[in-house]
Amino acid sequence: PGGIPSLLALDRLAMVTPGTPIRLYEDTSLSSREIGTIAEYETVEVTGGPYCAGGLVWWKVLSRNTGLGGYTLEGRDGAYWLRRL
Repeated sequence: PGGIPSLLALDRLAMVTPGTPIRLYEDTSLSSREIGTIAEYETVEVTGGPYCAGGLVWWKVLSRNTGLGGYTLEGRDGAYWLRRL
């Protein structure tokens, strides 16, 4: 409840939208440790989720370029940071 309507799907590809790189976290919480970022326009594989925590929609993703993986938000406040391919 309270999260944005999800546009992603498990085991599908998504692209980081233009603007700001997405942040990856160890867990589905903004207070968990940040483990890196994935650049705008980069393609990710959606490997888990959706997870709803704190009114936010989280997905587990894996970068197709670097192999870096973790949890990230699909978006917030009506803005989407990941788009389904």
